[in-house]
Amino acid sequence: MKAEERLVDLAASVADGAAVDWAAAEAGMWETEARGGSEALRERRIVRHLRLVSDVAELYRSLPDAGRAAPEFEPPQPAGPKWGRLVLLDRVGEGMSSEVYRAWDPELQREVALKLLKVDGSGAEAARWRLLGEARRLARVRHSHVVIVFGADRRDDRVGLWMEFVKGSTLDDIVRRNGPLGAREAAVIGLDLCSALAAVHAAGLVHRDIKAQNVMRETGGRNVLMDFGTGEEIKQATGSRLAGTPLYLAPELFARKPASTASDLYSLGVLLFYLVTGQFPVAASTFEELARAHKRRESRRLRDVRPDLPQQFIKVVERALSYDPALRYESAGSMEAALRQALDRTRPIDVAPPAPKPRSIWRWVAAAAGLAAAVTFGAVLSRRAPEPTTITPAPAVATVAPLTQIAVLPLADLSGGTAPPFLADALTDQLIGTLGQVRALRVTSRTSILQFKSATMPLPAIAKRLDVGSVLEGSLYVGDPSPSGERLVSINARLIAAGTDTQLWAQTFQRQIGDLFALEADIARAVVRAVRVALSPAEAARFEQGQTTNQAAAEAYFQGRYHLNQFGTGNFRRAIVAFERAIQLDPKYAPPYAGIARAQMSLGTAGVIPQPQARTAALAAAVRGLELDDALPDAHVTMGDVRFLYDWDWKSAEQSYRRAIDLNPSLSAARVQYALLLSARNLLKDALDQARRAEQLNPLSADAAQIVGLMLYYARDYDAAERQVRRALEIDPNLARAHLGLSRIQEAKGEWKQAIASTERAISLAGGTELVWEAHLARLRALDGNFDAARRDLQRFETLNNTGKAHLAPEYLAYLHAALGNQERALDLLELAVGQRDPNVLWLKVDPRLDSLRQNPRFQELVGRLGLD
Repeated sequence: MKAEERLVDLAASVADGAAVDWAAAEAGMWETEARGGSEALRERRIVRHLRLVSDVAELYRSLPDAGRAAPEFEPPQPAGPKWGRLVLLDRVGEGMSSEVYRAWDPELQREVALKLLKVDGSGAEAARWRLLGEARRLARVRHSHVVIVFGADRRDDRVGLWMEFVKGSTLDDIVRRNGPLGAREAAVIGLDLCSALAAVHAAGLVHRDIKAQNVMRETGGRNVLMDFGTGEEIKQATGSRLAGTPLYLAPELFARKPASTASDLYSLGVLLFYLVTGQFPVAASTFEELARAHKRRESRRLRDVRPDLPQQFIKVVERALSYDPALRYESAGSMEAALRQALDRTRPIDVAPPAPKPRSIWRWVAAAAGLAAAVTFGAVLSRRAPEPTTITPAPAVATVAPLTQIAVLPLADLSGGTAPPFLADALTDQLIGTLGQVRALRVTSRTSILQFKSATMPLPAIAKRLDVGSVLEGSLYVGDPSPSGERLVSINARLIAAGTDTQLWAQTFQRQIGDLFALEADIARAVVRAVRVALSPAEAARFEQGQTTNQAAAEAYFQGRYHLNQFGTGNFRRAIVAFERAIQLDPKYAPPYAGIARAQMSLGTAGVIPQPQARTAALAAAVRGLELDDALPDAHVTMGDVRFLYDWDWKSAEQSYRRAIDLNPSLSAARVQYALLLSARNLLKDALDQARRAEQLNPLSADAAQIVGLMLYYARDYDAAERQVRRALEIDPNLARAHLGLSRIQEAKGEWKQAIASTERAISLAGGTELVWEAHLARLRALDGNFDAARRDLQRFETLNNTGKAHLAPEYLAYLHAALGNQERALDLLELAVGQRDPNVLWLKVDPRLDSLRQNPRFQELVGRLGLD
C-alpha cells in the first residue's frame, strides 16, 4: 500500500473513532523515511498530528458527560417591533431610499438582514418595484459568495426583502481600518468575486455596482457579494440609465452604452486596484471631472502606484481596467483563471508548491482535527500545507485597545411610542455607571458616546475615535401595558470586539419595567463575563443590590436622570421634581437623593439660586442619600464639592472625591473635581494626572480637554496649555468657555490683541450675557494700554453693583484693578471675597492673573487664610 493511501486510511480511522495501532503506523512511516526524501519526513509529521488528534478525541470520550445527549434546542424569542413576521432587533445601515435592520425570523429561527424601503410620495411606487426587482434578481443566483435572499413582501405600503445576515466588515471598512492589502490577499478576494460574478452572469444578470462597500468579509473569511439594487437583465440592458458608483463605472457607461459582463469586470478591476492601494485608477472629485478623464483616457497605472506588487497580479488588474471592453477578459471565469495563475506566481520563493496528493491527505487531517476541536474544550494543533489559495497576513494593524476599555453606545428606542421618551437615554446612562464601578474596566463617559447616538459610522471607526477595545450596542423595546399595568422591557444587546469587528455575544434581556435596575445589572454581568473580568466580592454585591421595587419610583428616577443630563436651568428644576416624586413613592430609595444634590449644586453654580441656599439643599440631599447607601459615587462627588467650594474643608473634600473614584474609577466628573481641588492646593502634577485620566474617559468632550489645558495653564506651561485648549475647540468650535480659556493663556503669553479677539468671540457665542467675561475683556484692554476704555468699563460695573441692577463678584473687579495698577484696591476686593468665602478665590495660589500681587505681604496673608497647605 502506498504511503498516501495508508495516511488516508489512518485519518479515516481517527475520524471514525476506530482503534489504531500507532506503533505499527509509526513503524511503517520509519520504513518510508528510511527510503529517504523530504516527503517521507512530512508524512511522519502527519502521523504524529493524527495521533495527537486521536488522543484528544479519546480524552473527550472518557469524560463523564461525553455520551450525554445534547439538550433540546430552545430557540430565543426576542421581543421588539415587527414588520410582518420579522422582529426588528436594531438598525445596522441606512441609504438614501432604504434602511437595513438586523431582524429575527421566527420561522427560520435565525437572524436575517431586512432591507426596508423608506421612500414616500412621488417615486415611491417605482422604488418599490426596484426593491422587488432586486429580490427577484437575488433569488435567481445561488452561490456561496453571493448573499442569499429568503423572501420579499409588501406590508402597510412598505416593501422589504430579507436575506442572510452576514456578520463581518465590508472590504471598504477593512482597507480604511488596516490600510491597503497585499497582492495575495487581494487575489484571493478576486477569485471569490470572479466565481460569484460567473454565477451572476450565468443567471443572465449584470450586477452594475461592484465596489468595496458591497462586498462583506464575513467573520471566518468568506467574501460575500451584496446589493443587487442596480442590477438588471443582460438582454434588457440599455445605455439610457447610468447606475452604480461613479469611480467604479466602466468608461463605456459614461458614453451611455449598455452595461455588460465586461463592465462588471472593469468594476472588479477597480475594486482590486483599491484593495492594494486605497486609491482609484481615475482620480476625480466630481462626476464631470471623472467623465472628462475617461474621455481623455487618463488613468493611473497600478504599476506606477504599487511597483512592489508581483507583475503577474498587476497584469491581471490592468487588463481588467482596459478602456476597450474587447481587451478585457471575455468572462469572469477567464479572469478567475488568470488570477489563479497570478496567485501561483506570487508564492514566496522559499515555499515549494505542494503535490496534488498530499493536499487531499491534509484535507483528511483538517477534518479529523475539526472533529476533535468540536468535541473538546481546548484547541487542537492543526497545520495546513501551503496552497495556492493561502492568504498572506494583512499589513500590520494599529495597536488596538484591550477589550476591558468599553464604550456603551446609546440604546436605540424601537418602541414606536410605547416607551417613556426618557427611558433609553437614562438606561444607557445607568449602564455606564454600573459598568464604571468595575475597577478592571475603563468605561467611556456619557458625553463622548452621545455623539454617536444617531451615527451610522462603522463600529471599528467609533471604537478608534473613543480609544476602546469593545463596544456595547443595543436597542430598547417596551411592550404595551398588561391588564395589571405591568409592561415588559426588552433590550437586544451585543458586544463587539473593535479590533476584529467580531461579535463577542448577542443576547435579549427582558424584565418588567419595575425591574429596570435588575435589567441593566443583567447586561452588565454579561459584559463582564464576555471580557473575562473577575468581580471583587464588593463589586459582585453591588451588582446584586436592589434599588427599588416600586415601578413608578423607578420611572420617576430615570426621568430625573434624563433631565439632569440635558443641563439648563429648566431641566435642573424638572429633574428635582422627578427625583422628589420618586422619593415620595419610595422614601428609602437612595439614588434620587444623589440626583437632587447634583441638581441643587448646578443651580447654585449657575447663579440661579444663592450659593448658601444651594449648599444647604445639596448637602442635606447628599447626606440622606449616603445614609441610605454609602456606595453612591455621585453623592460622594457632591459631598466633595460642598466641602471644597463652600466649606473649605480640603481634607474632607479629598476623602469624598477619592471615595467616589474608588467606587467608580470611570467617573470622569469625580476626577475633574478632584483635579480642581489638587490644583487649588498647588499640587499641579497630581492635578494634571487626574485631568488627563478624566480626558481619557471622555475623549470627545471639549470640556474634559479644556480642564487639562487649565491645569497646564496653572503650571505655567502656556504652549502646552494652548495646544490643549485648541484641541478642545477642534471638538467643539462653539464652546464659549474654551475661547475664554484660550484668551487667558494668550494674556499670560503677552498676546493682548489675540486675547481680546478670543474673549470677544466667547462673549458673542454666549449671547453677550456674561458680565464676568466683559470684566475680563476690560482687563485685557487695560493690559493692552487702552486704559480709558478699561476705566469706563470699571465705572459701569461698579454702578451696576451699587444700584443692584447686576452683581459682579469682588474678585473679578480685583483682577481689573490689578491690571490698572491699583494694587491696594485689588487686595481690598480680594480680602472681601475671601471673607465672603467666594469659591472663585480658591485658586489664588496658582492663578497667573494675580502674579503682579504675589510678592505683596497682604496677598501672601490672604493665601494663608485659605488654609490650603
